[in-house]
Amino acid sequence: MPEDILDEVLDASTLTWTELLLALVILIGAFLIARMVRRSMRAFLDQRPDVSHHTADTVGQVSGWSIMLVGIVSALMVLGFEMGPVVMLLLLMAVIVAVSGRRILENWASGVSLQVMTPFVVGDRIEIDGVVGWVQQINAREVVLTSRDRRTIRVPNAMVVDSIIYNFTDDQQRRTEMEFGVSYDADPVLAADTAASAVAQLELVHQDPAPIAFVERIGDDGYEMLIRFYHDDEHRKPVRTEVARAIVDALTSIGIDMPTPELAITEIPARPNDTPTTRA
Repeated sequence: MPEDILDEVLDASTLTWTELLLALVILIGAFLIARMVRRSMRAFLDQRPDVSHHTADTVGQVSGWSIMLVGIVSALMVLGFEMGPVVMLLLLMAVIVAVSGRRILENWASGVSLQVMTPFVVGDRIEIDGVVGWVQQINAREVVLTSRDRRTIRVPNAMVVDSIIYNFTDDQQRRTEMEFGVSYDADPVLAADTAASAVAQLELVHQDPAPIAFVERIGDDGYEMLIRFYHDDEHRKPVRTEVARAIVDALTSIGIDMPTPELAITEIPARPNDTPTTRA
């Protein structure tokens, strides 16, 4: 049976040593050229700062295999193969590979897309579909992140491409909101202006846009205020402490009280039946 199929695509009786030698030379030449192109593409792309090593390696591999495929087809044509059945076989193999490895191909293609578009690079702090972390690796299958609590998170490339990506490193400016309260005896406008002015003097707080404070709601113990300010993402933790200290110092310095929630404790006498008993 295999011999019959081979006879249909190749007439071995007409082959000559010249054709065999030429086909061998084509295969060897294609192999050497593919190897040279693969290495050259890697070396060329590795010199570009905007292209990662993974992208350079992927482009080199694809270029090399493309040249090898052209060489194989050319050698088969020299040997007198009927290209119709060969092309059908290649198409069938491509369909089988595409169906069986659809997710792998999707992730691989998405990985190449990420490397070309470069929405982020290794070391960036990003958010993907609600997951926040620092990029540790971008490979052919997934993006590897490290979260704040040092957990390793692996996100498939196909999911990354289909998600909204926030790159916190690309744009360092962040807005933070903090709540504080003042008593009803205080002037809320004066309290808001004083707090915003004090926060604006901090070195870690941006002046543009300037901090702004206002009454958020009417609380049980006083006005519940809200202040908004901008800062660099890397200062998101220390700036909150400095802002809180500045607001308290500024308001207390002009005699504005900041209400403290009261905790009422009621002592309920124990009933006679609740008295514990001790048995000998």
